[in-house]
Amino acid sequence: MLLAFLTAGLSFTSPTLTSSAKAASSTFVVTPYGLAPKQCVHGIPSNSTVFNNATVVTPNGAIFYYPPCTTASSSLPSGSPASPFPTNSWVDGACYGYSSPAIGKMDSRWTVPSAPSSSNGQTIYLFDILQPGVCDGSVPLIQPVLQWGNNGYYGGAYWEIVSWYCGGYGGNCGGNYFYSYPITVSVGHQIDGLMTSSSCSKTGSCNWVVSTTDVTGGLSTSINCGGGGGANNLCGLTFVTAGVVLEVWGVTSCSNYPASGTTTFGSFSLKDSNGNTLTPSWQGHVWYNDGCGESVTTSSSSVTIYY
Repeated sequence: MLLAFLTAGLSFTSPTLTSSAKAASSTFVVTPYGLAPKQCVHGIPSNSTVFNNATVVTPNGAIFYYPPCTTASSSLPSGSPASPFPTNSWVDGACYGYSSPAIGKMDSRWTVPSAPSSSNGQTIYLFDILQPGVCDGSVPLIQPVLQWGNNGYYGGAYWEIVSWYCGGYGGNCGGNYFYSYPITVSVGHQIDGLMTSSSCSKTGSCNWVVSTTDVTGGLSTSINCGGGGGANNLCGLTFVTAGVVLEVWGVTSCSNYPASGTTTFGSFSLKDSNGNTLTPSWQGHVWYNDGCGESVTTSSSSVTIYY
């Protein structure tokens, strides 16, 4: 088995982001959790397991260890509801909170939208998410992600699916970011974002599997968080908020958004950490309104994001 020692680091404190993705691309990666130093972001094979001590075991048994990050990302203060270009932010979405004891599963589906009608080097993320805070971008968090554009490590003028686990600066996994190897997908394909727990404690602290699947194409990429025994092996993540979010970087005009103008998340399946079915009451949010028609409509069965 292989043992590799690498450097690392990261941070994020709010859904609204400040730095330009293009300006930061030489030293930072645009993640679905904000800007992170490149040395703190790690691509790993699909179905690898990330342990809480930042050890990664790949499907073929190779072992890698990532020391704690020592570099925080740029500050990410909250933005105003109406803000000018460029847009580097969580834009709009919806959240549902449940804390008795915690959320144990989230599953949702959405369709790959049309590509933007113009390209400015922007990065677009559409994802469902579980997080420990109340819709505030707190970490650690897990995300099945649909991405358009290059984020500084991978991607281009096409759509891809990736699964992410973000530990948070000074937090889980030494504050590292981990993502499964991406898979290219086509416009119109149905995407499934599934997060399932196991080995949950009475307080809802669990291990997790994060899977992003192209249902139409029959392809999937995943990342596992925790497993086995011992304090370092157990992931121990407690999530009390589920969400669906549009995040963008480097958007300078409305034509930089997907040309379809909307994305609907649906086919929701949520359970608590004891396995009981939850019926979500979604609360819509517009975190950043750059004048491109941002709004959100919700029901218990669907959330539609407008942009």
